[in-house]
Amino acid sequence: MCSPNQLHVLYITVEPALAPALEAALSQLELAVSRWEQSEGDELRFDVFFENADEAAQLESVLREQLACMAGDLAWSLSLTSIPNEDWQESWKAYFHVDRISERIVTKPTWEAYTPAPGDCVIEIDPGMSFGTGQHATTKGCLCFLDRLEADVGPKRFLDLGCGSGILSIAAAKLGYGPITAIDLDPDAVRIATENIAQNHVSDAVAVSEGDVSALDVSQPYPIVAANILAPVLIANAAGISAAVERPGGYLLLAGILTEQYAAVCTAYAAHGFHEIEKITEGDWTSGCFQR
Repeated sequence: MCSPNQLHVLYITVEPALAPALEAALSQLELAVSRWEQSEGDELRFDVFFENADEAAQLESVLREQLACMAGDLAWSLSLTSIPNEDWQESWKAYFHVDRISERIVTKPTWEAYTPAPGDCVIEIDPGMSFGTGQHATTKGCLCFLDRLEADVGPKRFLDLGCGSGILSIAAAKLGYGPITAIDLDPDAVRIATENIAQNHVSDAVAVSEGDVSALDVSQPYPIVAANILAPVLIANAAGISAAVERPGGYLLLAGILTEQYAAVCTAYAAHGFHEIEKITEGDWTSGCFQR
């Protein structure tokens, strides 16, 4: 076990074509991961965090084997190191800056100043040991949908399934949605989301709790639901997720979907009365906005 002021970190860099397979493998291992695009655009960096040195070493071996099988001729590298917490926090400042995600939504870290334009919805969020700062294609897609839906149909009650850092719920609250329910299976995600929601002064609008999408119990369906979860989980739980959406006319935002799996997700939800009204593809990922 490392000291409270240290972390063990696996640094992985891969060519963009290898990133989707690696992301799927990391998700199946339920590892805490941050993903960043290098400024040159020719490789992606993944950082996997551990507090336990033995666990880090064991997973390093597993990931080396998986990468060797997945990569083929694609280049990758993996290294394991221990760093002080403060060094990890400082390292992100080279990667994370103010970013306009949609017409109104802007993300910014706490260390950068930003003067909002009229109508801007500014989310203050620092990099953490998970996805959710708004840079990943799946998160961007959902944020864009939330912005457009609020402009088109007005603020509504909102359910955020697989809330992660809480960024979708924060955006929804600042856009005027409410009340908002955020759920995640990971207790660490619930804790982090709660902290981020408080930092953005929207705790009164968002209720965060631990829960499993496979055991949803929604007494009153929501007009708008977002599920930013991997495609196999979306497909396996199509009935339960669909039941959480108001009918008729309810909206469902689905993300975390590799483009090659998107058609299968559409088919699964079409069986429950949903049709696609918009999709966003970025790189190897596709997000969809559906209506019932």
